[in-house]
Amino acid sequence: TWYAYAGSRPDGTVNPTPAPEPAPEPAPQPSTGSCGPDCRVVQSGQYVSMFWPDWWNVSVPSGNPSLVFPGDTVCHNGGVSSAGNGGRTVTVRPGDTLSGIAARLGINWTQLTGYRSGNPDLIYPGEVLHY
Repeated sequence: TWYAYAGSRPDGTVNPTPAPEPAPEPAPQPSTGSCGPDCRVVQSGQYVSMFWPDWWNVSVPSGNPSLVFPGDTVCHNGGVSSAGNGGRTVTVRPGDTLSGIAARLGINWTQLTGYRSGNPDLIYPGEVLHY
């Protein structure tokens, strides 16, 4: 037993080590889900706001747009998509918040899209938002 553990035989020859079998390569996932252009298959390192500025307006397997896993199919529920907007814009001023901008415009804050952080609590002066 000791010789097998040590990798040699009593006569001094070395036990041959079997070569490990290579792991199969994972198949790449397509970037678009099976339900059309308004769906995506999440890859490692991706998050919902990468695809749609109104990231809260999606259907995800977990039910929480902030909780997605590689392989999940995420579908946009319509409305404003990354390809278009409501046609109107507003520029963020220093000290603005989404709710403050929305109140000033007389709309719901969820109608504002286009903030680059993907986080409604983090907007930057000079950003052009769509509604």
